[in-house]
Amino acid sequence: MPLLSTLGLQPRLGPLLDSAAAAITRHPLLASLALLALALALVPLARSYRGFLALGPGGLPHNVLGWAVQALLRPFARETHSVGVYDSEAAVWAYPSHGRVSFLWKTVLPARAAPAPEVPDYIAPQRQVTQAAGPETIEAMGAFLAHLAEANPGLLAIRGSKLEDHASSALWIEANDTDRPLPEYLRPLVRGELVHVHAEGSSHITLSLADAAKALAGGWGERHPLSGVKAFGLPMSYVMLYAPRDKAELAVWKTFVRASVGFTTADWAPKYQPLRLD
Repeated sequence: MPLLSTLGLQPRLGPLLDSAAAAITRHPLLASLALLALALALVPLARSYRGFLALGPGGLPHNVLGWAVQALLRPFARETHSVGVYDSEAAVWAYPSHGRVSFLWKTVLPARAAPAPEVPDYIAPQRQVTQAAGPETIEAMGAFLAHLAEANPGLLAIRGSKLEDHASSALWIEANDTDRPLPEYLRPLVRGELVHVHAEGSSHITLSLADAAKALAGGWGERHPLSGVKAFGLPMSYVMLYAPRDKAELAVWKTFVRASVGFTTADWAPKYQPLRLD
């Protein structure tokens, strides 16, 4: 065994391998069944890994390490569609003063037309794999975020995402330690990042509890599996909005983005309000 000798492992592994070979020789049927069981166990794992890679880069490494980490996070995951959680005392307590307020500016949103896109059950990255937006729509989404930042200098900014791969742009609020403190619910992990758009057109956004409930009830999106899990610092109202399929749905998406900005900067009013959100 030249390789084992080169690595200095011959004295340790040589006897073990000899024993394994002898066992296979004595019990060929059992050895074959064991190998078959191992192969069958590896098939779903290989399929899961290929699916993870197909989602594209995200906040975790785009390799076997990232896939393993998201799998280890699964026991902490929560369901992603119910709206009752937004009425719980624990949720309301975590979002003082404006958590129950809607910032949709009295807009009556239509329900999103069925069907909902398919969202695989990976913990991260959270993506939809059907109903992807076209390049023009994704470009328009990025342009709208850039417009909001340009229209509100010193309050909003475009920077690289800290929650996704750093190549992704995100809309941030410009907080400070004096007159524009970062809301407590944005501090642990989000750190002021409000919205980022994924390659297929879905997006992650932080809304008020009231508006997150409306987004889910209307079929416009779903929670992240780790939203509201204190150990990971994602707000309960951290939501994935589905990719817009047409101009009407793009307009709804823009309405949610305006609501996110209004909610996360509400404590800065009236000195820094009204914001320019058109």
